Amino acid sequence: MVIKCLSFIFVITILDIKLMNLPPWLHDSPSFYAIAVDMQGNYSYVNNLFKTRFSFLKEDFIGTPMTDSVYSEDSPVCVKAAEDCVSNPSRVIEVNIRKPLDNKGNFYWTKWQFSLIQNEDGTPNAILGVGYDITDETTTQIKLDDVKSRLRSILNSTFDMYFLVDRNYKVLEYNRVAAHMIREYFGKELSDNRHVLDFVVADQRQLFFECFAKCLDEQVVKGEALYRIRDIELWLSYLYYPVFDEKGSLVGVAISLRNVDKRKRYELKLIRQNKLLREIAWKESHELRGPLATIMGLIEQMRDYKSEISEEEREQYLAGMLEEAHKLDVVVRDIVHRTDQIEL
Repeated sequence: MVIKCLSFIFVITILDIKLMNLPPWLHDSPSFYAIAVDMQGNYSYVNNLFKTRFSFLKEDFIGTPMTDSVYSEDSPVCVKAAEDCVSNPSRVIEVNIRKPLDNKGNFYWTKWQFSLIQNEDGTPNAILGVGYDITDETTTQIKLDDVKSRLRSILNSTFDMYFLVDRNYKVLEYNRVAAHMIREYFGKELSDNRHVLDFVVADQRQLFFECFAKCLDEQVVKGEALYRIRDIELWLSYLYYPVFDEKGSLVGVAISLRNVDKRKRYELKLIRQNKLLREIAWKESHELRGPLATIMGLIEQMRDYKSEISEEEREQYLAGMLEEAHKLDVVVRDIVHRTDQIEL
């Protein structure tokens, strides 16, 4: 509403000053500063609010340089705005300028709209400016930018890939690791508003859409998956979670990806080893003990009834033990083979 009012005031102000008839409501405005600066950069007009607000600088501004009432570091901004007005007489030049708050070096923020006032023959006459205080909103924005910068620093210090994606799959934010990985594996540069689907491999698209849909339903999704990128297979852990603004409205989905390839492959190796060990244990408890029990039983029979066993029966006992010994040998060889497959 303030900006709309300012635009309306500004249009009327330019027209009236050109007619040398400044409206009283702008001359006495409690909210808007109004100034006119000649082509030498000196004030030719200031309204009452401007005089009152900056009375600690001087009593009379007329004929004094505009830059005297501007925060020193913003003087070049004012000069550039004046040059742009002269170069573009039909345009309104908008800039933010810091103004002195006191004589101690403190300042506050103002927003100004400048435009060129021309003589009847079209030659430049003065620069008209209308401004207002934006200290609160600018300070808030600076604080938000500082928080954002700190958060980005934290994200850039992690080893995880981080993306913030809006509802339309456009990338809003990303960290340094994400940019590096996209460049390395896809040969593309990551940038704001880039479509995140450009970097979702084909065999993971269904998983991506499922996770994204759950986040839009305000759910958190996490897991691990094998990603195949070009000729590379890489295990990544993923975390999808919804992101809300200060009003609680869902603005997008944050995606965090972590390289867990080394750990995952080690876990899979342990799983294979444990499976082999269980198979070996089963063979030891069943296939190995069976022949061994038979051999031991035949030996006990021969020992306990050796005086009653005929030569023919003795040969049968020995043949049976030999047969079971062959079975035992096959099982032992298989166990040795499986043991060799276990990587330490």
